[in-house]
Amino acid sequence: MKKLVAWLLAASMLLLLAACAAEESGTAISGALPEILDRIYDTAQVDDETRDFLKTGLVTTDLPSEALGEGLGIEEMPKADVVASEPTAEGVPFFACLLRMPGGTDVEAFKTELFDAAASCVERSGVQDMCVESAGDLVLLVVAENAEKYSEAFFALAE
Repeated sequence: MKKLVAWLLAASMLLLLAACAAEESGTAISGALPEILDRIYDTAQVDDETRDFLKTGLVTTDLPSEALGEGLGIEEMPKADVVASEPTAEGVPFFACLLRMPGGTDVEAFKTELFDAAASCVERSGVQDMCVESAGDLVLLVVAENAEKYSEAFFALAE
C-alpha cells in the first residue's frame, strides 16, 4: 500500500512539473525582434487608418540598450536586444519598443522600472495610453493611442 501511495505521489508530481513546463513554454515568442513587432502590428485590432499608419508610417530600427536607458533615465539598463518603432513624420505620438532581456534578468522588476521611467515621457508627449508587458524574456513598451490593442496582440502571439 505504501508503495502504491508513493508511486501515485511521484506520478502526480511529474504531471504537475510537466504542466508547469508547458505553461511556461507557452509564453515564449520566437523570431527576430523586428518580425515579432511586425506580427504585433499585423494582429492588433485597430481601424484601417491606424493599420495603414502601422504599415507605412513607421520606421523600425535596432536600438542600443544604453540609448534607450539614457533616453528614459534608467541608470542601470540591462544589455538587452532592443528594436524600436517611431513615426516617419514629426508630431505623431507613437513609440513602440520590444526588448529581449538577457538571461538572469528579473523581468518583472525591470518592467516596473521601465513603466516608471516611461510614465514621465508619456506625460510630456500628451499621449494618455501606455503599456509595458512581458512574455518570457520579451518586454514590450508601447506609448500610443489605444496601447492596450498592441498589448492584446502581444499576448495573442504568446499563446
